Amino acid sequence: MSLRPFGLPVAVPGAALAAALAAVLAAALAVVAAACSPAGPAPDRTATATSPATGSPSAPASSPASGPTGGTAPTGDPVAIIESIRIRPADAGADTEVGALSTQVTGAQPTLDLCYGRFGSEAHRRARRLYSVSQIEGAELGRNDVVVYDSATAAQQAITEARQAVSGCRPGVPRPSTTGDQPDASFGYVVLPAPAISGLAGAFAVTETMSPADGQTRRATRILQRRGRIVVVLDGYTTADVALALARICAQRLAAVPAGQAGD
Repeated sequence: MSLRPFGLPVAVPGAALAAALAAVLAAALAVVAAACSPAGPAPDRTATATSPATGSPSAPASSPASGPTGGTAPTGDPVAIIESIRIRPADAGADTEVGALSTQVTGAQPTLDLCYGRFGSEAHRRARRLYSVSQIEGAELGRNDVVVYDSATAAQQAITEARQAVSGCRPGVPRPSTTGDQPDASFGYVVLPAPAISGLAGAFAVTETMSPADGQTRRATRILQRRGRIVVVLDGYTTADVALALARICAQRLAAVPAGQAGD
């Protein structure tokens, strides 16, 4: 609003002039009073904005995404994880060597290999390294199979299937090899008691007696450990104490894997 003065009449006589001046003065005072009166309430700055395109109220600004609620996907290179866990030459003694045997995660070559069974979890292997532990220029002492599955659920399935294979294996009944490169054989299993596998990660362990059709009985200690999506198998062909000692080395390394990589 403009505050410039009102214009006066050109000629107004006597009392009329006084009345006119009084009216002008009253009007001027009213204008000044209005201009100096306290300001009204401040505008509401939280009012809903209007969408330029539709003229309708727009949605409130959204907060940043909080990320998926289903957990974080595992990270880390599976092969590097395996290498951080596996048995190394120094673990088994100065007169031993460790050599790679297989990286196969597809096909019939099993990781569990109990009672010549078939295991659905094998299809979920993402990375695998199978190692042989041997005396230098001597006999094989054991094997170490480290597997990274595509999920913790698949790794748990592997342990469950191993237990089922052992409990359902009929002693003395010959079974055909699933790979076709082994003779028919019968199997017998004795589950190691809990105190024997203390300190191991989610472990299931057995002594296995395998009686092939060729008549040469073989015995082994077979130890499975699991953490998250990782399964570590240690097969010992000498004594249970040696196999358990090597399994505990793997257990320490398995525990050191960051949670995001293990897929806990």
